[in-house]
Amino acid sequence: MGKIYIPITGSPEGKKAYKKALSFAKNHNFEVVFLAVLNIELVHKLKRYNIFIEEEVEKYNETMKKDIENYLSKMVKEANSIGIEAKQVILKGDPYHEILHYVKCDDELHKVLFIPKKLGGEGLKDIFAPIERRLLLTVDIDILVIGEEV
Repeated sequence: MGKIYIPITGSPEGKKAYKKALSFAKNHNFEVVFLAVLNIELVHKLKRYNIFIEEEVEKYNETMKKDIENYLSKMVKEANSIGIEAKQVILKGDPYHEILHYVKCDDELHKVLFIPKKLGGEGLKDIFAPIERRLLLTVDIDILVIGEEV
């Protein structure tokens, strides 16, 4: 058994392609870990530039956390409904660093990181969202790249 890590970064490609990752997990008897990151740094940056005031920051963070919890909960239920062991993890901070840190620190021996790609394009910037592109270029574990069409 192993684990497949599915970062939920909000990219349209990831929302469409994660079902293929679930199929892979089922076929290979992998546990699924859905990862989402509350990008606290971005919210604080918006506050520094007076786009948000303090009350809005707190409300935004609470709303985002609830939305992420609901979305991940649906994904876990979907995975469970087809016989896949799954869990959700919500991290705080910079999405790239938090995802990378979580995956590296997990004690699972066989790890696979899911990276969705867009259809078409010629270069990395054309076919991968920014967070996925950075992960693809820097992780030292197995990577599963999946196209968006299901």
